[in-house]
Amino acid sequence: MPDLVDDLGYSDNLVKNGVAALAAGKPVFCDCEMVASGITQRFLPAENPVIVTLNDARTPDLAKQLGTTRSAAAVDLWDHRLDGAIVAIGNAPTALFRLLEHIAIGGPVPALCISLFIFGRSDQVYLLLSDIFFL
Repeated sequence: MPDLVDDLGYSDNLVKNGVAALAAGKPVFCDCEMVASGITQRFLPAENPVIVTLNDARTPDLAKQLGTTRSAAAVDLWDHRLDGAIVAIGNAPTALFRLLEHIAIGGPVPALCISLFIFGRSDQVYLLLSDIFFL
């Protein structure tokens, strides 16, 4: 897939915001274990926590209560820690949509959201409509 670069969308200051968040010790929130396992923690500059709440014991009940997917409900457990953090979404479009819902109602805003090919370019359209720096 050498033409992959042509399909990437990104916002200005993407790297600057991501580096600053990591240097400040902000957590990295992931939508699933697969994404989290791709992060080599020893390379994180401030022993940043990598957090996945999909398999948190509270997630299934919260999903039922909200009438949504576990992936979307897991985002609710990120709470105030999301402010200035990094989000990596690679598996669940409902996680991205839930994140954007939280931001739309004045919730905490991450410094950076990495959302790779949930829907190809359409997920980038959603992120463009938000104030999040993204890749």
